[in-house]
Amino acid sequence: MEGRWEPLYRRDETAEALGEIRELLDRYDFRLHSSYVSKLLELRSTDSPQFREAVLANEIWGGEGSVCDIYLPASRVDDTSSHDDQRRMHRAIVRLADALSKEGISDDRVVELSTVFRKWDDEGR
Repeated sequence: MEGRWEPLYRRDETAEALGEIRELLDRYDFRLHSSYVSKLLELRSTDSPQFREAVLANEIWGGEGSVCDIYLPASRVDDTSSHDDQRRMHRAIVRLADALSKEGISDDRVVELSTVFRKWDDEGR
């Protein structure tokens, strides 16, 4: 094991992505969604076994009304930065999906949605 260095602190990519998602939701007054993401961050920080089920729930990855379904520019039509923030949201969702996948916490819906958001980002949407 000589010469091998282990970091004392390991980045939590999942928490970082969730934090950015929460920040954007707060900025656009999506309080209910932001509250759910805050709950996820709390579960994450306590190593709760409920985290896995909660992070894969419809509140994030479901259809209408889920975090993935939010379109930020619709809430601020005159704000030109809202389109950039929407791209940031999609990128954060992709990073969340990638981080969950690395941890073995993923499902087909997460993979499918992150693939769509990644494609949109590549297309400049």
